[in-house]
Amino acid sequence: VYGSSDSLDYDNSVNTFRFLSSFTLSENLNLVFGSEYLNEKQSSVQNNIADRELNDVVLFTQGEYNLFNSLFLTAGLRGDIHDIFGVNLTPQLNALYKFDVFQLRAGYGMGYRTPTAKELYTNHFQIPYVGYLDGNSDLVPELSNYFNGSISYQRRKVSFSVAGSVNYIDNLI
Repeated sequence: VYGSSDSLDYDNSVNTFRFLSSFTLSENLNLVFGSEYLNEKQSSVQNNIADRELNDVVLFTQGEYNLFNSLFLTAGLRGDIHDIFGVNLTPQLNALYKFDVFQLRAGYGMGYRTPTAKELYTNHFQIPYVGYLDGNSDLVPELSNYFNGSISYQRRKVSFSVAGSVNYIDNLI
């Protein structure tokens, strides 16, 4: 955003680089590996913010295993290395069991989200049609525990399912 003197009043940039690779190790086992680098910069003359910068490196892996052609397991682990909030690990585990005309699913995943530069440092920034955003430098990462389950029935042209989930969130941003 440029002011009347063509000087930069507000700047927020986000750069992301990703790498993803998958391997089939056997007929029943697939592995996925990946990484991500996130760099966010913010500066604002009007809000007295002088070049704030956040960096986050993410490493993750996931395995998909087919056991007995009726039980499918997926497990993963994600590691975040944030320059302000340090290291955090988040696991996930999901299972699908098929028998006859039924499918049972269950899963767990831990979530983690760090505050953005806008959420930490912006001082009374107006967002059209929304209102104002006031940053809070005391924010801490959001943590969640997500559980889900379902049962499905399918036979010829008839199918139904019942599903439920719950997400417990701490430090909601």
